[in-house]
Amino acid sequence: TLTLSPTIGSDMQVGGDWRRTGDFNPNSREVIFNGSDLQQIFDHTTFDYIRINNPDGEVILLNDIDVNTRLEVDPGALFNMSNRIVFGAGTFELFTNGTLKIGHPQGISNSGDIGNIQTTGNRTFAEEATYHYIGSSNQWSGNALPTSEADKVIIVELASDEVELRFNSGSTVLIASDGRLEIRSGTVVEGDTSSDISGRSIRGEGELVMKGGVFRFDRTLTSPGSEIRFPRLSGTYSDGDEGDLLGTIILAGVDDFQFLRSGRVYNDLIFRGAGTKVIPNATPDINGTVTIEDGVVNSQNYQFGKAETNLTMTGGRLINSSTGPSPDMNGTYNMTGGTIEFANNSATMQTIKGTDSRLYYNIDVTGTSVGNSGGNIHIGPGGTFTVKENGVFRINTVAIVGAGSFNMEPGSTFLYGSSDGIKSSGTTPSDGNIRVAGTRNFPQNANYGFFGTQDMVTGDGLPGRVNRIILAKNEGLTVTLSQNLEILNQLTLTRGRLVTNGHELYLMDTNPTALSAGSGNEDFAIGYIDGVLKRGVGITDVDYIFPIGRESGLQTTTIRFDNLVTLDFPTLTAQFRTDIPGNFYGNLPQEFGIVLINTLSEEGFWQIDAENITSATYDISLFARGFGSIFVPDGIRIVKRETGGEEWTVTGDEHFWGGTEFLYTFTQKNVVGFSEFAVGGNLQNNPLPVEWLSFTAQPAGGEVLLSWQTATETNNDFFTVLRSSDGEHFQSLGRLSGAGNSNQVNSYTFTDVAPLSGVNYYRVRQTDFDGQYDYSQTLAVEVGAYTEARVVAHNRQIHFHLPTESNETWNYRVYNLSGMLLYAGAISSASDGTSHILDVSSHQGQLLVVSLTGNRSVVTEKIMIR
Repeated sequence: TLTLSPTIGSDMQVGGDWRRTGDFNPNSREVIFNGSDLQQIFDHTTFDYIRINNPDGEVILLNDIDVNTRLEVDPGALFNMSNRIVFGAGTFELFTNGTLKIGHPQGISNSGDIGNIQTTGNRTFAEEATYHYIGSSNQWSGNALPTSEADKVIIVELASDEVELRFNSGSTVLIASDGRLEIRSGTVVEGDTSSDISGRSIRGEGELVMKGGVFRFDRTLTSPGSEIRFPRLSGTYSDGDEGDLLGTIILAGVDDFQFLRSGRVYNDLIFRGAGTKVIPNATPDINGTVTIEDGVVNSQNYQFGKAETNLTMTGGRLINSSTGPSPDMNGTYNMTGGTIEFANNSATMQTIKGTDSRLYYNIDVTGTSVGNSGGNIHIGPGGTFTVKENGVFRINTVAIVGAGSFNMEPGSTFLYGSSDGIKSSGTTPSDGNIRVAGTRNFPQNANYGFFGTQDMVTGDGLPGRVNRIILAKNEGLTVTLSQNLEILNQLTLTRGRLVTNGHELYLMDTNPTALSAGSGNEDFAIGYIDGVLKRGVGITDVDYIFPIGRESGLQTTTIRFDNLVTLDFPTLTAQFRTDIPGNFYGNLPQEFGIVLINTLSEEGFWQIDAENITSATYDISLFARGFGSIFVPDGIRIVKRETGGEEWTVTGDEHFWGGTEFLYTFTQKNVVGFSEFAVGGNLQNNPLPVEWLSFTAQPAGGEVLLSWQTATETNNDFFTVLRSSDGEHFQSLGRLSGAGNSNQVNSYTFTDVAPLSGVNYYRVRQTDFDGQYDYSQTLAVEVGAYTEARVVAHNRQIHFHLPTESNETWNYRVYNLSGMLLYAGAISSASDGTSHILDVSSHQGQLLVVSLTGNRSVVTEKIMIR
């Protein structure tokens, strides 16, 4: 038996452990635990007064005790109650700066038989004290935890991170700037008050220290404009040892909104629950892993993560609308579910990072300014890359690859730039921009475009009918159709040449604005159709523009109907042709009123064909780009004839012109009927073109000798000799330097030592020092034996080609249109196939009739002398 004296001053000081096996009579005296090390109270004891006063130690309660009068924990003292209980009629007080370790599942309460302190007297807990929770099972803070704003310290050190601590204090727990919440282990939960009325939050200007553990927020906010941030503490975040925050923050709201506190350094972040989690500002410093399990994480246009940040997704959605490469996390990716949404709509591009080490699951493009950066974009098994309705995605020369799928929704836009285009199948490097092993969907009611830094084909994956086409290649590059293409609504030409390559390009919308020039493409000069354009028509008093041309440049034609009667689906088909036919000059020369037309521009002519148009009168404008030096444009007329016919005529009435040298536009009003159109004039006033005095091409012993002369040269850098087998597609044979600037006649020759068998087409391209260029006329030379007699006019000469195997004598006669005999003579065949030449330069600009008569055949030709 231990009995304390009732005399004042007979209090008992204990420096070690407390064990009781016999009787203890405190006799209203105080027992003071004031050791400097660990002290343990092993056995149940009834105290009258007990004081914990061990500034350098710790008293741990290993058994329940009773207090009859008072239990005090002094400033600086530490009382570890573990999961034991203090009973009795006495009072309890934790003084300022004292520490209480709380292990009871119910924490500490201010009344009743709940928690570690169950005395029936008053229970007092200082605001500025330390409350250290150490539960081994799920634990409540208890309603005695002080809530007023003060420099209190709350430490959470639960048995494991699977054990939770929730706050059920009387109100929100406020921690002032010198206080802190310190999580070492366990999971601290801010409950969802909509389902858990005991859930309380911790907020204030205090510090958040995490050496480990988890801080989870189930609470959500109904307003998307709320200023509340999670975690709610606004002080510094750290590990308590001058390092960055450790542990894991979880935003787990199942409804409405949660906002992550930005501007802090985090370790691991987990997002779960069906609600929306918002990143309200830049949050680049995430040292560990961002994990998305469910719901929506919207990082808006802010940086979220950095080069070392990892990303794990098992579900949910990550939305980002920032510019530049995205996502910002560049660490390890572990994607087994979920979707990353790219939602940038600003003028500056957002790009999806592609690399062989990163495997995406689902990607959704919802923004209008989304592209790619880096290498191929890999889509994993079961995943899909989707361009959503109204989304716009651009991919240059890399590809979307992997075991996943590719999908375009109706109303989406996809611009691509691989030289192989897009294909309906295939996974090899030559199979274009989409090379996924799963399904690929290219719908008709979507928009498609072409851009990038290399020539390309459209590919067989492009549907035969689409909603819109956008041509946005780098200037001078080509896109070649792989099949016929119908465009329902809009054709936008920004840069590059869209080469039809024998396929039909049909713009179905009859609104003239359905064809437009993109930004920077003034008058379609750097973006146009190389080939044939068919478009729907049907409206009067508006301009239907056909921005057509060839490799040499744009040769636009514009049609404006005054009157129009049609059947269903009326169309016009326009092309600019450079394959000058043998009967090109037809019935010329002719006088039309006071204008003499005795020559046509050999740069080319326009062919316009109509379908389902019953009758029409219209104005036509032709843009004659690079058509030599037209000295008197007022003397130029648009001439018209039936397609392939002979009779050129000037139809309509009023005409006018505009523009400057090399860029003239000629207009004829009130024209009827569609066919072939050319630019004609008087050779004496408008030598078209003026740069070239002559250009000849003669076969010689299995070779072809090309010769040309120039009268003047201005800023001329070099000539390029071009050859074609069909008059359309030319290849370079060689290059000769020009004279720069010259006012005297200069002569040039070039020999094609290996011409093609049959007909060879030749022309010369002249290039200025500033990169501008122009073409000579195109000449045709047949290589091989001549089997028939022919008569050809060239360079103010008549060339007689006689059959090589013929040994007979041929008689020729040359007449003017009045029937006057001008020349006559006899010639014989040459074994080497060379032609006989008759100089008729005194008849330049005139139409002559030539007959050539042999023993068994007669050849008669009407030819224009130029």
